Amino acid sequence: MPKSLGSLMPIIASSHLLEARAITRVQSILAESDALSEVVKNDYGEDLIVQTHHKGEADPFQILIQVKGSGKCKYIDGNLTYRFSTDHLFRWVSQTGSVLVCVYDDLSKRVFSFSPKERFSLWKILSAKTKTLSVKLTNSDELTSSTAKKLIWKARIEHFSTLIALSENRQRYGLIHQTPKTIKSAIQQEIGLICLLFLKSIGMIVADEFADSVRKQIRNGAPYFAETWPDEDWSLRHIMMFALIGEVNEVTGCGVPGNIMEQVTETAGHFYKIFHCSEWNNAEKNMKLVWNPYRKLKKR
Repeated sequence: MPKSLGSLMPIIASSHLLEARAITRVQSILAESDALSEVVKNDYGEDLIVQTHHKGEADPFQILIQVKGSGKCKYIDGNLTYRFSTDHLFRWVSQTGSVLVCVYDDLSKRVFSFSPKERFSLWKILSAKTKTLSVKLTNSDELTSSTAKKLIWKARIEHFSTLIALSENRQRYGLIHQTPKTIKSAIQQEIGLICLLFLKSIGMIVADEFADSVRKQIRNGAPYFAETWPDEDWSLRHIMMFALIGEVNEVTGCGVPGNIMEQVTETAGHFYKIFHCSEWNNAEKNMKLVWNPYRKLKKR
């Protein structure tokens, strides 16, 4: 008796179909966010490589994404809990670049995402008494085109922060090993260039001048702070830092890492003083402290 025709054909596992739907759904959300993604051929823990761009230029970094699909997601009080192996978590947290983990609910077609670095430390993973750790995902973790754009900005800011940190480490290494002044100067110039690129990326500097919104904050902020808190030792450095935080939040919806806040503020002050000297001098008259960027504050 001949075999049935069905038994002669390859069988496609339902898990493979689920994986394909999950990856396709994540890719479609990324495409809506103007990010290009491609499937990793050799799976070592990540499924997608994402290339983002800003103002038409490809970003000098990529985002790695791991996609998990489930047809039986369990929600408790509206929150989804998913368990991940500590081996995978350790790999993701160890990455120097940006890693995003996405969980696809096949029933609702929703995608949730999280950054492993923001949820776990290497110590927490290695000291875990179980082989898996759970992650709670809420409505605020849902991946949409708008939240994806914010995550892309977060990765972009993280990249700038990493570049600055690498240069700062070279500075500290140089102090220990007495690096020649010419090299120290070159490193500081490199940090300044990174900061300038950051200022341009968020639109604080356009061509060779600061954006009108920033100039308005400096002009109005200096007298406002001096009049509102007359007993405080204000300087234009404080005003510039507040302007930086405000602009970053307005453009990206993200916070500002400490090293970006410190270094970019100094660079912004340096160029503001060059581009808008008269505005700088008028604003500084309201301040108790004199700020010369890259130098210590002085009493007037």
